Amino acid sequence: MKALVINYLIPMIASLLFPYQGHALEQWTKEIRKNAKPSIVNIFTSLKVGLDYEIPGSFSGTGSVVDAKRGIILTNKHVTGTGPQRTLEVSFSSGEAASAKLIYFHPWHDFAFIQVDPKLLSYTKITEVILGDFSTLEEGDEVLQIGNTESNPYSMSKLEVSNLFRNQNVSKPSYRHTHLIHLSGVIAGGASGSPIFNRKGNVIALLNSGMETQTYALRIDYVKDVLTVLQKGEYPSHGDLLVQFDAPEIKNLFTHYPPNRHINSWLSQAKSSKPAVKNYIMVKSIIPESPASKKLQVGDIVMGVHRKENDPPTFIGNNLYLLDQLVDQQLGKSIFFRVFRAGQMIENIEIPVQNASQFLVNNYCTFGHTTFHNLDANIALFLGIPLGGVYISEAIEGKSAFASILALKYRSDHHRKDFGKRSAILSKIDHFSISSMKDFEKAIGALSKSETYKTLALFRDYLQYYPGLRSDIVTLDFETDSIQCKTRNIDFQWK
Repeated sequence: MKALVINYLIPMIASLLFPYQGHALEQWTKEIRKNAKPSIVNIFTSLKVGLDYEIPGSFSGTGSVVDAKRGIILTNKHVTGTGPQRTLEVSFSSGEAASAKLIYFHPWHDFAFIQVDPKLLSYTKITEVILGDFSTLEEGDEVLQIGNTESNPYSMSKLEVSNLFRNQNVSKPSYRHTHLIHLSGVIAGGASGSPIFNRKGNVIALLNSGMETQTYALRIDYVKDVLTVLQKGEYPSHGDLLVQFDAPEIKNLFTHYPPNRHINSWLSQAKSSKPAVKNYIMVKSIIPESPASKKLQVGDIVMGVHRKENDPPTFIGNNLYLLDQLVDQQLGKSIFFRVFRAGQMIENIEIPVQNASQFLVNNYCTFGHTTFHNLDANIALFLGIPLGGVYISEAIEGKSAFASILALKYRSDHHRKDFGKRSAILSKIDHFSISSMKDFEKAIGALSKSETYKTLALFRDYLQYYPGLRSDIVTLDFETDSIQCKTRNIDFQWK
């Protein structure tokens, strides 16, 4: 009998010494959900034209109101798309829906802002989330994601901060380097654009991507900088070096270079940084024939950056966000790099900072069930080719001759079978050389006026990481109601 009593008392004593924490944890998540719910929306997008690697179609995601007075909503760029022909609808927790418009997307980071008119809402009073401070975040912190997970509105997922720094997946087209937060936990589809809350109820990150037990979120500082400019009634401008950076782990540094005074000096600064720096920034790719291609080399290790020649360099460590900030500040001027290359320190490498908007998809044309547009900087970096030429972004299987030639085919789930593997640049139509959308428009206008016609087209065909050196000459048989192709310009200065 005594044994039974002792066995009974042990769990009672344990419960007194180590009280159950589940209720407390559940309480803080409930409180945040309750306060945040009026600020979180479901976004429904219908994209008619796909630019870059975007796929036309209908899809949904999550957004959060960041400015209730102006009706500004934050979400992912891949939720809104970047093409000009789209419809956006937002539904609030009250059940009311409203049309929205895209007012901004970042050239390479995965976030965008859309806007609704609060005055047109009949019975919904929207509130805004509070954007928090990334610097207060620590590894091991619990955070909360709230979003439209698998079409279930306002679903919650508790996550844990595994690593305060991860670089964007640099093998993705249309994206470059980005400071992400690595979170442990599972999030299902439809949660794209969800805010990530800390225990104080402040948004410290924007959900970016995830797979199985790994989730990644964009640090909120990128968002706060752009929002501040938009709230002033201005349109944000960004500097572009036409360079993609990677951020390998420090252990890889010793694989290629033995310890020396330059590396040791950098490591000393890295160890004293808070939080500790575990990665270094390296040049991943450069657009050929760009100004940077004459000064930087793939594999260069960034030891510092400065705005004036011979100034003391700013220690960057692995801070990709800070690097972007410094580049933006030098828009229209130059920025200077200090890099470690082949065992040598190279000082005062001057790179001109150009306006990123001029390297976006600025004009496009839909013709013969195919979408053509100017080659933008992200795709040029991804393929490792110079800017210029006409990119074939969308070809409808069964209708476009380009679809069968380029194998740009769709599955029922709206993903290409060879997504990210194959790209093609149009070089020539008949005797017309194609190096711009104006050239393309001129060539199409010179073709026969018949509804069905044949013409020769010259392509450069590329596979990911292995740019094809061959050119394919093919005969295309177009069937279309009109052979008129009027290039449409895209204005990024949205009002």
